[in-house]
Amino acid sequence: MPKMKLYLSNYKEEDSILLSVNENGIKLTIEFLKHESIHFHREIELLYLLDGEADFYVTDDVFHLKKEEIILINNEKKHSIVPITEGIICRILIDFSLLSSYLSSTLFWFWCNSTMENQKNYEELRKVLRKILAYHLQYQGEMDFGQTANLYQLMDLLIKNFMIDKKDIRFQKNNDVFAERIHQILDYIMGNYKKDLRLNELAEKLYLSNAYLSRFFKKNFGMNFKDYLTNIRLHYAVDDILNTEKTLTKVAMDNGFASVSRFNQIFKETYQISPSAYRESSKQKDEKDEKELQKEQKEVFLKLQSYMKEYEDSFENEKKEEYHIIYVTQTKPCHKNWNRIINIGTMEYLLQAEVQKYVLQLHEELGYTYIRLWNIFSDGIVSLQKVDCYNFDKMDRVLDFLLKSGIQPFLVLGAKPRIVIKTITNNIIDQQSSETEFFKDPQKWEGLFRSWLEHIAERYGKEVVSKWVFELWKPNEWDNVYEQDYLSKWYVEWFEITLRLIKKYFPQVLIGGCEFPAIGNDNWKTDIIQLQKCWQRINFVPDFLSIAVYPYTAGNLSAEWEYLNKSISYAREIFDEIGYDNIPLMVTEWNLTLSNRNILNDSCFKGSYIIRNMLQNISCADKIIYWMGTDQFSEYADSSLLLFGASGLLTKTGIRKPSFYAFLFLNRLLRYQIAKTEQFIATTDGEQNYVILFQNEKRMGHSYFMSKNRWDDLTTENYENYFLDLKSLELKVQLKNIEPGSYRMRNYTVSQEHGSILDEWKSWDCLSNLKQAEMDYLKQICQPKFVMRKVNSQKDELNFEINIPANAFTLVELTHIQIF
Repeated sequence: MPKMKLYLSNYKEEDSILLSVNENGIKLTIEFLKHESIHFHREIELLYLLDGEADFYVTDDVFHLKKEEIILINNEKKHSIVPITEGIICRILIDFSLLSSYLSSTLFWFWCNSTMENQKNYEELRKVLRKILAYHLQYQGEMDFGQTANLYQLMDLLIKNFMIDKKDIRFQKNNDVFAERIHQILDYIMGNYKKDLRLNELAEKLYLSNAYLSRFFKKNFGMNFKDYLTNIRLHYAVDDILNTEKTLTKVAMDNGFASVSRFNQIFKETYQISPSAYRESSKQKDEKDEKELQKEQKEVFLKLQSYMKEYEDSFENEKKEEYHIIYVTQTKPCHKNWNRIINIGTMEYLLQAEVQKYVLQLHEELGYTYIRLWNIFSDGIVSLQKVDCYNFDKMDRVLDFLLKSGIQPFLVLGAKPRIVIKTITNNIIDQQSSETEFFKDPQKWEGLFRSWLEHIAERYGKEVVSKWVFELWKPNEWDNVYEQDYLSKWYVEWFEITLRLIKKYFPQVLIGGCEFPAIGNDNWKTDIIQLQKCWQRINFVPDFLSIAVYPYTAGNLSAEWEYLNKSISYAREIFDEIGYDNIPLMVTEWNLTLSNRNILNDSCFKGSYIIRNMLQNISCADKIIYWMGTDQFSEYADSSLLLFGASGLLTKTGIRKPSFYAFLFLNRLLRYQIAKTEQFIATTDGEQNYVILFQNEKRMGHSYFMSKNRWDDLTTENYENYFLDLKSLELKVQLKNIEPGSYRMRNYTVSQEHGSILDEWKSWDCLSNLKQAEMDYLKQICQPKFVMRKVNSQKDELNFEINIPANAFTLVELTHIQIF
């Protein structure tokens, strides 16, 4: 359990002295145990008594609650509280409309009262409530995504374990035939109280007589219609008086009173004070009691800390007792969709000897057999000797290097610009391709492309080229790609010429596209449908479909932690809908961030992030291609330091980053998958050998997603402050139905202490101008921690424990060496 922090709220409502936060229809309040007179409301109210004793009155029943008791009060049930001793209470209000919209019903009932039942479900409920309270203390009362998730987990638990069926006798006992009518009345009043609302209008709405509705109202609401409506209006008027600067005239008009004089009269009759005097006395009271209020808040927080301290050990013990049973005989194929292709950059970039060296390293150590390149016809690659006479020598040098190395080209056709992004609004490099002139001139393009296809057919042969892959790109950067609802004529012509010529010279080669940017909205779907119409007109069916996935929505960083998975699912849904359900889907670009100046790219976190995403999407796409192979692609005037936040797997000097090791570990997974959770995947070769990959990725808090300057705020010193927690992961693992005998266990771990170039460099104070010998030393020591030992199975079970630090990842290899 992390150290808890004291947070003093500025919440000022008299009856909720401590803290109240409201998010998405769920309101959390922690307060002193106080007397509450009879009242009712539309919200579902869950009360968790943390300390003290009290009697809770619900309609005609009374329940005596002690410490740790829980009671849920259904909407519109009259209730009150009479404290017996001092204490504190956690109160959670759930908006009725939130539940009714989720359940598609306004008739639902919860039975949750720990004084009347002793079920296991209540202890589970207490654990979730303590988790909410611990999170509240740890993160200083912030209502962020983590706490929202905790509250929704609580709602899920209530619905699954405590909501009762309409046929249940408890439901029938507490809900009479008039429940639906009461709901209708309340809905109508709440929607119209600001208007000149009358009983006869409501009666007409419900097809009832005035006399009957008047009697019904008095019986079920304890007062007549007029008084109830006045109480509702006064409730909202008081809120306006205390929390806004509205004039009293505006307060009266905004809340349904006929005139300000009538409002003054009713207010004084009810509260024995005028509205203006009430507002003034409230301001004076706030100023007078501020110090006393802060003192009281602090006392309650200290009580809450003391309460949570009792359960500190239980949180840790619960985590240590977590274990996983893996049945090694339950297998299915392990589809490695990450290890075939890697993004490298423009073809001109690959002319550099240093880049070629690192491409070979990626091929030899990570097994990439395809290299994705673009801008293959830029001025730096192709030169025009005379009309329709081109020099392809530089391109040949790149292609010769790849093919001699056993690497196939994955070529993007289109004027894809070279962009290096610092922040969302700041591009360090934004170079449009010099090829653009060819694509908008069909005659020029056909001459160039035909010449090149004839050239590679003669130089390499059709059999060799047929193993290559061509991806057609549809960039947003091209001007006038769309004319109203149709693709521009020049683009369609370019597309037709490209397809016709490729199919003529290399009919077996794979062609697909078009790197649709996954933005998760209707515009994305519209773009896909528009292009599909173009494909239909020219009778083209792609061999694969491609998307680019970066976690952004409408230009803003998305806090959706499963963005890759949801983008793939949404894309697959769109493609299936338009008839492309049998066509493979490739993610041809993917990363955590568009920025190549984000320090997270160099951290251990990036490695665990990659592993979690690859495992989560292991069967979701045919190929997932990481962006980017090396940091060299993103070098510029500001990149003189060893690390500068670029997205490569290798630094600009060829040192392996944690992201490199993430793919190295993923590649060591064996042929068959036997288990997979959020923390690990277990695999086997079917020959009594096992490989299990663990990760302990930590999630970022809202401060990362909402930061004003985004990644400018991240530094090598402070980036860890943006994580929600930095707790280690402790697991107990049992392999069941395993062959008896001895096994050699090899553990490889990448953490801040081992295999992290960022943390090694930090220990050198992030110095620049390193000597070659110093670079070589860093390359040598930035290795995963390796531990080997012998373990024995017990009958058909093998047990081991593993501890993984925050944002670290561990590969465990088990090799059968001896039969008992």
